[in-house]
Order: sequence, then C-alpha cells, then structure tokens
Amino acid sequence: MAQIRPHFINSNLAVIRSLCYEDPKKAVEMIDHFSGYLRENIQQMDDMRLVPFEKEMESVDNYVYLEMQRFPDRIEVIKDFAIQDFSVPPLSIQTIVENAIRHGISMKKSKGIIRISTEEKDGNIIIKVEDDGKGFDAANTEYDGVKHVGIKNVKDRYRRILNGEVTVESEEGRGTVVTFTIPFEA
Repeated sequence: MAQIRPHFINSNLAVIRSLCYEDPKKAVEMIDHFSGYLRENIQQMDDMRLVPFEKEMESVDNYVYLEMQRFPDRIEVIKDFAIQDFSVPPLSIQTIVENAIRHGISMKKSKGIIRISTEEKDGNIIIKVEDDGKGFDAANTEYDGVKHVGIKNVKDRYRRILNGEVTVESEEGRGTVVTFTIPFEA
C-alpha cells in the first residue's frame, strides 16, 4: 500500500470534486480511471504473480490518465511495442512511469515526453521507459538524500522472479532511461 501515496489520492479526489461542478462527464471518466487504478493496485498487492504485459499497461494507462488530468498539456506518452506476449511483475513498469512523471517531467516547465517500448533482442525481451525530464546523477544515488525504494524493489523483483535485470541511465537536464531485460522463453 505504500506505493499508493496519500497525496496522489487526495489530489485526484480534489480534481474529481472540482470536475463535478465544471464538467460532470469528465468527472465520471476520471472516476472510472481512478477506480481502475485503485482496483489494479490493491488486487495486485494481494496477488504477486506475474501479469501479462498488456494488463500492466492498463495500470500504466490509468495512472497516466489521472496525472494528465492534474497536469493538463504537460505529459505525452509514446508507445512502440514490437512484442507484447510476455509477463512482468505487477506494478513494475507503472512504478517506473510514476517515477518518470514525479521526479522527471513534473520538474520541467514545459511538456514532458515518456516513451515506452519493447523489442526482442539477442534472446531477451527489452522494455524501455525513457523520459526527457530533469534527470539525475545516476552514479550518485546512494548519497542524494532520496530513498529509491521503488526502483530498488523493481530491480529485486525482476532479478528474483524473472532472472532479469533493470538498469538506469540518467543525465541531469536530459532525462532518464530505465531498461528492463528479461530472458526470452519461447
């Protein structure tokens, strides 16, 4: 439950409340996405088996939709999926997209772009989440004063469950690329 931050819930409820007066149809649409986001997060916390990539992307889509309502015209998501028939730990890609928005794109004054892509390469499935946000000194995360619990948990789960690897490359002022590498099992 720690992944679902109270601030995120309160902010979305405040946006929904204001939409009830201004644009009731939009409020209903936002409630649908918000309830989908909560349902997926709560169900997946109880069941930590792998989920199909497409199901994980539903969680990503719900999260991004909600953030786009809070920050209109500030977020663009580009998807390029060469392969989709595989499974991932639940809330893993969504966690990285959340980090990209919270720690990267939200720090920019202009619109930010997140690219999510998949490909098969050298016997592996490669998933990339790239953003053009603030970026950070990836070599210095141990001492930057921020707890990197989300990415640490994702790395541990990919290694333990899928014998996979998660790498992070970032450059201040240029953005971040998180690469998931999973051995392909035909």
